[in-house]
Amino acid sequence: MRFYLFVLLNAVLFVRPADIFPDLDGAPIYEAVILLCLAVSAPAICQLLKPRKLYEQPLIFAMLGMLMAVIMSHLAHGRAGEAFEWGFRFFKVTAYFLLLVAVVDTPARLHHFVGWIGVLIVCMTGLSLLQYSGAIDLPSLAPIEQAEVDPETGEKYQLPRLCGPGIFNDPNDLSVILVVGLMICLYQLKSAGAARVFWAGSLIVLGYALTLTHSRGGFVALACAVMALAAGRLGLRKAILIGGPAVIGLAVLFGGRQTNLDLSNSADTGQQRIRLWRDGMVLLQQSPVIGIGAGRFEDEVGLVAHNSFVHSYAELGVLGGTLFLGAFVVPLAVLFRLRGTDRGRDRTLRDLRPFVLACAAGTAGGMVSLSRVYTLTPYLVLGMVTVVLGLTSPSAAHRLPRLSPRLIVLLLGLSVLFIALTHVFVGLFAGSG
Repeated sequence: MRFYLFVLLNAVLFVRPADIFPDLDGAPIYEAVILLCLAVSAPAICQLLKPRKLYEQPLIFAMLGMLMAVIMSHLAHGRAGEAFEWGFRFFKVTAYFLLLVAVVDTPARLHHFVGWIGVLIVCMTGLSLLQYSGAIDLPSLAPIEQAEVDPETGEKYQLPRLCGPGIFNDPNDLSVILVVGLMICLYQLKSAGAARVFWAGSLIVLGYALTLTHSRGGFVALACAVMALAAGRLGLRKAILIGGPAVIGLAVLFGGRQTNLDLSNSADTGQQRIRLWRDGMVLLQQSPVIGIGAGRFEDEVGLVAHNSFVHSYAELGVLGGTLFLGAFVVPLAVLFRLRGTDRGRDRTLRDLRPFVLACAAGTAGGMVSLSRVYTLTPYLVLGMVTVVLGLTSPSAAHRLPRLSPRLIVLLLGLSVLFIALTHVFVGLFAGSG
């Protein structure tokens, strides 16, 4: 029962009823379903919060640490009201993450959950494409019109960019979840009969939808996912030989705005975002330990950082930024190291692992140009990663991260390296303005 309740929760998240039935706008449907899920799954969640589980699953500890960092980022500055507001906002994200890890607790459930997420992404994309083509009229799914300039003629024109519902109502957000959907479709191609036809068709639909987002971050996410998938299945050397040409082929296929990554053009959004990263590093210096406060970046600069990692350091300091960065980098490294383990054991987990690696890498790549520290998308993927690591066989336990002094030192070193490299990057590429 709790598994299907959780699937229902995700259905409400991906295909928002209020977007299809406007009379439901404002109804707390998601809140009601997640409360029901929490009530049913409370014993399993309590098991996750035991000290031994936190030691074995550092990602769970990282999520709880992020929640505390969000709250402390305001309390330390005497803003109790904002601490409660943002703490509650991120508590809902943490609750979703814990539900995922508690409910999806076997390889079979993980396989079915990934399948359901794939179906929901396809359904959401189908609605968005129908709206884009004018076949239906759902104003909440209307594409955005972005002003562009033709580089050859200098003429201005409006570029329609595909959007999704709810938290995906932005072309860049939609593009990241589309990349996750593409990786799920590739995994599901091993299905037989009509299911294989469905997933093959869905692969084409999602790929087409990705082109309509015209998102550069989406293409970067796709490139990262493809390279990670190749590395997870074939190893690093073969990934470079095979994945590299595949990415080049995708760049030719997509073309246009999505693959135009001109960092030298001062009028381009890419250059603007690098300057925002520079501003984020300046804000970090103002409050290096606990940050300026969740949600404060835009108040200070006028825009979000358009980089979730820089954004987390600026708003949550080294404490929250290190946890957010480490939640992606460490599992990516571990999932790659697990390649070739569990031979002769559960085939589902063995087959699925490189695709979860690809989803995580694609999401991390997308987060480089998006500020989504407090929304569900990255934590949906991190939840799947946590489940995969939790189900890994005892024979591979020595490859898994543990909550130990060694891991803490590693994360601090990783944090210092990230901050240093970001300073160097923005110093080299950030123009004036």
